[in-house]
Amino acid sequence: MPSYKRGMETLYRILRELALNQKVEQYKLPKTTGVSYRTVLRQLKLLKSLGFARVAEQKRSQKRGKEKNIWGITFLGIMAYMRNASIKEIDQIAKVHKDKWIVFQEWDYLSRDSEIKNLVIRGILRYASEHGLEIPKPNFTHLKEVSKTTQIIMRYIGGSLEELYKKEATECAFYLDIIFRYKAWLPWLEKGKHKINKLWRALLLNPNIRQYIMKRFEEEKIRIEILKKYESFFKRLMEEIK
Repeated sequence: MPSYKRGMETLYRILRELALNQKVEQYKLPKTTGVSYRTVLRQLKLLKSLGFARVAEQKRSQKRGKEKNIWGITFLGIMAYMRNASIKEIDQIAKVHKDKWIVFQEWDYLSRDSEIKNLVIRGILRYASEHGLEIPKPNFTHLKEVSKTTQIIMRYIGGSLEELYKKEATECAFYLDIIFRYKAWLPWLEKGKHKINKLWRALLLNPNIRQYIMKRFEEEKIRIEILKKYESFFKRLMEEIK
């Protein structure tokens, strides 16, 4: 476990439980993390406000009739945890959350070659780093503001927000952001160009991944056509202004 201050370590423990399990019952977290129930509730509230965790299910308690929260980790939460996860933990996360992401669906295939697997992991961590996905120092003073911002984003973007994150993360994992986001070759990418070519060949040999890549090319073609139409429109406007 990475070295954190006490509050952050507690947050990390809870996120770890969520990352390594499909779903986690709220009342079991104090036992598995070694912290009080009150602390668990407070940290879960923070993780939810950050978009790292969500209530996946609710069950009615037989004793008091109250609903029990069952928590799950979000895609962003997985990315945040993976920044400090071991290879063994990453393998477990991919297995547990196989239904959440194409990269996890094809993890066994990508893991056949250690060089390709390491390259994919490096791409995932690059995405998490670029987007500042990390376990932040709990700051309950600003918790309400963070929560409001998350609500506003979700109101305007809705359920497609997580799909957008997945698309960007997939492009980084497969190094397609070089193509679709028009990124220049970084120095270390230049040195490892032959490795990326090897990765791309392996990706195209997998039917599921190949279908995903071809679909992305089609989406990009449509985007370029729309850009061309707007370019023509703006040129006409410029002529009218003259």
